[in-house]
Amino acid sequence: MKLPTINFKLNNEKVKKYLVRVLGAVAIVGVVGFFILPPIVKSIVLEKLGEALHRQVSVKSLSINPYTLSVSLEGVAIQERDGNEAFVSFDSLHLNVESSSLFRRGLVVGEIRLTNPKIRIVRLADKRYNFSDLVDESMAKPKSEGPTPLFSLNNIQLTGGVVEFDDHPVHDKHVISAINLTLPFVSNMAYAVESFVEPSFSAQINGAPLHILGKSKPFADSHESEVSLDLDELHIAKYLEYAPFPLPINIKSGAVDSKLKLVFIQERDKPAKLQLSGTAVVKALNVIDSTGAPLLSVKRLEVNVGSADLLGQKFVIDQVLLESPVIAGRISPTGALNWSALMPKEKAAKKTEPKLVAQSAPAVPLEWSVGEFKMVGGAVRWLDESRSETFRSNVDSWDLTLKNLNSKGSTPADLKTQLKLNGKGSISLNGSVSPFPLQADLNLGVDTLELLPLQPFFSEKLNVAITRGQINANGSIKLRLGEKPTAGAENGVAGSFSGDLTIGDFQAVDKLNSADFLRWKSFYFGKIDVAFNPDSISVGDIALSDFFARVIVSPEGKLNLMQIVRTDESAPTSVVPPEAEAKAPASGSSGGKAVTPVTTEVKPLTPIKIGKITLQGGSVRFSDNFVKPNYTANLKKIGGRISGLSTEPGSLASLDLRGSYDNVAPLTIVAKINPLSAKPYLDLQAEIKGVELTPFSAYSGKYAGYAIEKGKLSLFVKYKIEEGLLVAENRVFIDQLTFGDRIESPDATKLPVNLAISLLKNRNGEIDLDLPISGSLADPEFSIGGLVVKVIVNLFVKAVTSPFALIGSMFGGGEELSNVEFDFGRAVIAPDSQKRLENLAKALIERPSLRLEIEGRIDAENDREGLKRARIERKVRAIKREDLTKKGVESGAAESVEVSPQEYPVLLERVYRAEKFPKPRNMVGLVKTLPVEEMEKLMMTNSSVNDDDLLELGERRADVVRDWLVENEVPAERVFILPTKLGDEGRKPESETKAKGSRADFSLK
Repeated sequence: MKLPTINFKLNNEKVKKYLVRVLGAVAIVGVVGFFILPPIVKSIVLEKLGEALHRQVSVKSLSINPYTLSVSLEGVAIQERDGNEAFVSFDSLHLNVESSSLFRRGLVVGEIRLTNPKIRIVRLADKRYNFSDLVDESMAKPKSEGPTPLFSLNNIQLTGGVVEFDDHPVHDKHVISAINLTLPFVSNMAYAVESFVEPSFSAQINGAPLHILGKSKPFADSHESEVSLDLDELHIAKYLEYAPFPLPINIKSGAVDSKLKLVFIQERDKPAKLQLSGTAVVKALNVIDSTGAPLLSVKRLEVNVGSADLLGQKFVIDQVLLESPVIAGRISPTGALNWSALMPKEKAAKKTEPKLVAQSAPAVPLEWSVGEFKMVGGAVRWLDESRSETFRSNVDSWDLTLKNLNSKGSTPADLKTQLKLNGKGSISLNGSVSPFPLQADLNLGVDTLELLPLQPFFSEKLNVAITRGQINANGSIKLRLGEKPTAGAENGVAGSFSGDLTIGDFQAVDKLNSADFLRWKSFYFGKIDVAFNPDSISVGDIALSDFFARVIVSPEGKLNLMQIVRTDESAPTSVVPPEAEAKAPASGSSGGKAVTPVTTEVKPLTPIKIGKITLQGGSVRFSDNFVKPNYTANLKKIGGRISGLSTEPGSLASLDLRGSYDNVAPLTIVAKINPLSAKPYLDLQAEIKGVELTPFSAYSGKYAGYAIEKGKLSLFVKYKIEEGLLVAENRVFIDQLTFGDRIESPDATKLPVNLAISLLKNRNGEIDLDLPISGSLADPEFSIGGLVVKVIVNLFVKAVTSPFALIGSMFGGGEELSNVEFDFGRAVIAPDSQKRLENLAKALIERPSLRLEIEGRIDAENDREGLKRARIERKVRAIKREDLTKKGVESGAAESVEVSPQEYPVLLERVYRAEKFPKPRNMVGLVKTLPVEEMEKLMMTNSSVNDDDLLELGERRADVVRDWLVENEVPAERVFILPTKLGDEGRKPESETKAKGSRADFSLK
């Protein structure tokens, strides 16, 4: 057939001009592409590739076809660093780039054809490789961040490949030859080109043939290729020895079996898919670390892959089966973990300038699901040598099953696990769990979990060694991760535990004192409900039975309770002696020091509620090795309960405890308390009756200087704390306290202890004291113990320094009981002084061990004048008595004669006239009559009183007081008279006493 001829004429000059230009541009592109670019690109390739590889690179020829966008390299060789042999070489490489790369913003290669590639690998004597420098340099570079660039590589063909492996350390060579590989495509973009090759791989390994064939389904709009990967007993250890970089672990044994199918799917304008399915098995895996110590062993690990889209990041795992895994963990003495070499190392962030990057494929979210994960016969061997005491722990018989686990978390997974810890205790968990976001509802069971293997964890922090004990628990655990899962919670993990817990058969030893410290048969916590974020604690019942505690004061004066937690040895603690406690400031004061207010952040209290605490069959043993001889006491039969403990405002708990001191003295404590409240409240009454004091003789000898021969103590206390204020009543009753021989002690008080005891002890041998105290808990130096000691010490000091004030407070009269006053020149007890003597006599009768000393006092000036006046009055009464006698009237002693004011002037004149001193006379020489005042003045002027007269007055004053007391039932043998002193000899300053100088002073012994 003859085709028609079409003729047209180009009349348009513009069209001619554009056509010429297009043809010229095409010609220029051809010239540049075919002749100019190849030598330039070749030069750049040789230079840049040589610099990057640190090796000489040669290219026989490089050609570019600008019209087909293809590049061909011929005769490429990369030499070894020494230049003697070729490291990598190939005969030709042909690349055909698709023009669609321009608008798809990614590399699209239509065909890749590599002919006769050859790689020479050499393992050197130091087990490095001839390319290890390139690996080291690559690993040292920071990892690039961001999505992977878009690419599509199609129709990949490799023919005639050879890999030569020269193993110098073992003097062996391996050759993989006749390598042929075809792949239809490798792509991460939604684009497909025509594929004309099917997947296949063939090679000869040391002469043995290997063929891997696939299937390809090329269609106009899609391509699908399939490759089967079947392995049988591939021994991992044999090939890992040739890893190009040093591995942190060593796999001694392990084999891989697989029946996998890899499928490539590329549909037009859709993302490529690379899907994997089938089964992979690892058998008899044994991994050790660089020192040869075990890390991991697995009998069998089987993974059944339903489907795995490697490019789409979607994985469906039907089942994972793990048989008999054994994990070995070890912390060395330097604190290094044997698994740390496998953990990712954080690199310091480097500041880089922002750069413009080409558009990349968007990040693909990871989706996965596991139908069932099952572990049977697992074990963990843990060794921690970094502690002062090596810690070992073993987990055995660990079975774990997880079903329906997935990344979406739409359906919770079922979890069931159980294990044995250290050969005895068992732990089980079962329930549901969802990892994203975290949610778990689990049932926990703990049976006979031994505490002794955990001892090394306590050794570093406590001076207590746990010798036995076990935990049993049952309950439910809830965990939630979300934004404020409940009211009052913060973002993060929230959770709770509800159930019961028992710590049984517990015993701990005090390592410092080599003695039992704490033990009990059962410590039970029932109806526990503990939550965090927000925090709360609720316990229905707590019961402690058959318990024992040991309290010890060491020979150095350190209390073991204060040394449970280890502290800096450079800051020793000691028992404060009573004298030091007595120096504590008075209640409500700061002891003269400036008190700096302390501002602390007030944090809300964690809500706590405890229904009831029951104590039964308890005992406490106290030993004080600080005093000599040592002291020991026992508090036994402790029982009782505390109910209603809570942090709720206004709540009060009831406390009722009973016990026995040394099986003799009963102890009772009853109280209303709220120790968990922000404002503590206490209303407590306690009493203990009939405590034998003889065992306390070591203390009395050390601090009082006397041993105790006998005595019993009863104590009744009432303490109330409200609104930060303490008001306390302390009634101390001591019966028949008797001191023995004097004991020399450098710590003994210098106060006369026997006198103090005599002042306090009544005639029945009893000491009955009320010691009220008060103070503010806000005082930084507040101390209940300090206040009690201070009150007692102050009582003793007052007994010694102001004994009459003490007995005056008991019997009336106050400080005035220390003396009685007399009129000047007289030795007669006045009515007001008699009242004092009555109170003094009462005190002496009630305090039979007290002795009274009486000392007459003289006011030299006033008593001298008083004696003179007393003489005049005595002479006046004597004259009247003579008159009465003459009249036959009985009058008695002169002191008992009463003279009336009317009689006094007449009788005085008769006395005056009888005096033997010169008197004023009248004109006839007779004694002149004078007024009473004049006569008294002349008589006193002519009267003489010497010191003996004054001393005799003082003696009479002492005698009259003694006689009065004896007449009022005070035994005479307990009253002693001291010599009279004149003037101010031995007299207290006026600032200390306002008593008259004419008196009788008392002192007690």
